[in-house]
Amino acid sequence: MRDSFGRKIDYIRISLTDRCNLRCKYCMPEEGVKLLNHEDILSYEEILILAKIFISLGIKNFKLTGGEPLVRRDVCNLIKELKKLEGIGEVTITTNGVLLEDYGKDLIDSGIDRINVSLDSLNPIKYEKITGRNLLDKVLGGIKLLLEHDFEKIKINTVPMRPLDREDIENLINLGKDNPIDIRFIKVMPIGIANSELGYSKKELLQIIESILGKSSHFDGKKGNGPAEYYSFQNYRSNIGFIDAIDNKFCSECNRIRLSATGFLKLCLYYDLGENIRPYIYSLSENELREKIKDIIYNKPLMHHMNESLIQRDKKNMNQIGG
Repeated sequence: MRDSFGRKIDYIRISLTDRCNLRCKYCMPEEGVKLLNHEDILSYEEILILAKIFISLGIKNFKLTGGEPLVRRDVCNLIKELKKLEGIGEVTITTNGVLLEDYGKDLIDSGIDRINVSLDSLNPIKYEKITGRNLLDKVLGGIKLLLEHDFEKIKINTVPMRPLDREDIENLINLGKDNPIDIRFIKVMPIGIANSELGYSKKELLQIIESILGKSSHFDGKKGNGPAEYYSFQNYRSNIGFIDAIDNKFCSECNRIRLSATGFLKLCLYYDLGENIRPYIYSLSENELREKIKDIIYNKPLMHHMNESLIQRDKKNMNQIGG
């Protein structure tokens, strides 16, 4: 479907839970947050009901997020059921990787199309400082398991924060040198407790990466459903991408909406705009629910204003929104 500005909306990010087994500094306060009760989150049956309606509207590509989606039971069974739906496109997942050693094979068997792993440093000390947990070895073990099972649709999402040195960047990009792993650098956004001033611009990062890998070439192909801008390098197997929603807005091409764990249909990452559609599953007919969802999405805002202070800015943390 298209919104009021003519943008094609074909991608939805569904948060399965607000719970997480890490405490990343830019995502969740160190003291934690008040967590949802299980009865307050969408059941898998409710997600599948909504998924059928989204697909009927042309929203056929699904990303499963959290919190950390793998801490919720039976995620792989949900993926299997999603993949059975007529008209479904890609079903992908973003995970911090801590549980990949346990569930990586099941994810592959479920038919998952791509696995994104959030990983900000390969330095054990820095990793623990960022995440609050000493679990880097488990993450790397999970990535190794995926590669051993010849799974080649892997992306690393890294949010570089100051101070970050050349060695940190070099270690991360080396993951993709000989392996089918695309590396994506995402500038931290002013969401919840995060401070965008601590992030790096694409220009800064590309200069550092070119000093390591040599001159880059812009990659014109599309990789997945996201807004990343990719570059390729000689003698480097994979691609390196950048997402900078502040200095390089992609609002005019935004194709996504978000569904929170509680059923709130969120129209823009930055704004607290949208509506909780969970009650409508029970109060409306299927056709009425479809029209209601269509009307909500139609009013997706034109663009964010992350560099401004606005009343409608969402104050929730990323674990609650589902990044």
